[in-house]
Amino acid sequence: MRKLKLLIIPVIIVFCFVFTACDFWVSLSRESNYLSEYERLFNLAEQEDAEAQYDLGILYHYGRGIEQNYEQAVHWYRLAAEQGNFKAQHDLGFMYLQGLGVEQNDEQAMYWIRLATEQGDAKAQNSLGILYANGQGVAQDYVQAMYWFRLAAEQGYMDAQYELGMIYLVGELVELDYIQAIYWLKLAAEQGDTEAQAVLEMVLE
Repeated sequence: MRKLKLLIIPVIIVFCFVFTACDFWVSLSRESNYLSEYERLFNLAEQEDAEAQYDLGILYHYGRGIEQNYEQAVHWYRLAAEQGNFKAQHDLGFMYLQGLGVEQNDEQAMYWIRLATEQGDAKAQNSLGILYANGQGVAQDYVQAMYWFRLAAEQGYMDAQYELGMIYLVGELVELDYIQAIYWLKLAAEQGDTEAQAVLEMVLE
């Protein structure tokens, strides 16, 4: 899963929620490997290893080797987030945003995602931009939205580059600017963003 779409009028803003630390289980091709990894992570998590707590939250969220359990995912994300793990802070914020394993709460989503941005996390910066654009957990503010999108895009975050390109192309939140639109869409396309590639084909044909 790469994207979840949130609608703001009149622009479609794309909310990327790719778990940033999930590479650790991508190579686990058998259920027995997941179970073994779960046991290893659980032992580390019980010793207050924040990275292991976060990874354990991922396993619960996706049900890898264990039964899917959003409440347990939130539990482990929270423990890691409270230790300052920025990936867990972002993903805990998303759980609040979507109401997964916890009561939906935009203000809590904003709180945790903003904490992650304080550590310079590009994905969190992009997510914060979306919250400002949609007025979720904070007063709607397109200037702040653009600020956070740009910070993420300048770090090379593909989805933010695509979003900036589309915002400039539509010309509703900011003044229409084809040069800026093409610049950011090209950067996203060069990283393999198929949506950016498709838009560029239409714009440049």
